Amino acid sequence: MTIAPSAGRRALPLRARLYRAGLDLLFPPRCAGCGRRGAWLCPACTALLRPLAPPWCARCRDPLHIAGARLCAACRVGGPFALDAARAACAFTGPLREAIHRFKYEGERARAESLGLLLLAPLAALERRGPGDVAAPAFLLAPVPLDAARRRERGYNQAEELARVLARARGAPLDTGLARVRPTRPQVGLDREARRANVRGAFAWRGGPLAGRRVLLVDDVMTSGATAEACAAALKAAGASWVGLVAVARPVGGPTASSS
Repeated sequence: MTIAPSAGRRALPLRARLYRAGLDLLFPPRCAGCGRRGAWLCPACTALLRPLAPPWCARCRDPLHIAGARLCAACRVGGPFALDAARAACAFTGPLREAIHRFKYEGERARAESLGLLLLAPLAALERRGPGDVAAPAFLLAPVPLDAARRRERGYNQAEELARVLARARGAPLDTGLARVRPTRPQVGLDREARRANVRGAFAWRGGPLAGRRVLLVDDVMTSGATAEACAAALKAAGASWVGLVAVARPVGGPTASSS
């Protein structure tokens, strides 16, 4: 299903404010870090977020731990890649980790708005300008899908909720046509190679035409990148010219959680 961008961008900030106010009335916010009422992350806990910053891998933006290196170890030896670029907003730790866990596993769906807005920074990092400083065509947003059983269990796909926030905020088109065509086991506890094998061939594109489109995957957490790579392969097979990923967070210092 493709959702067209909003007609008037000037209306988006007001719409976003009204939407958020409505959610706050239905589900009074409580900080995931300290439990204080009034915000999904209070100012004190927001100050504890760790935005990812250089030095990082030129391709996947994984923090680098070797002075002078351009690519992380995985990107140096793991290619060729279907995923062209990946960006995450913050380190998967502290109050943000708790907020994502509550959003993802405890049914706190209303956290999507505050978490989704964190994707604006990594999205901006991936945007490019064309000749004459003309904006490049908008990304088509594609949330990383859950398999049917997990979606039924949770009641929603957290990546889709985040993508809808991003689509509203930027007036970007969104298509939920990326599908899991076979079930996969949870990625938690698997090493990098096992993660890749687990999701290889697990996705297919069933949405609108992709010929020449720039597609941006949306997810909550990126770990090894195995899920994103498998999704990108499916999108490239369907005709996408470029595939990137934005995620709210990624672990620093090794995989610690599933990206789906």
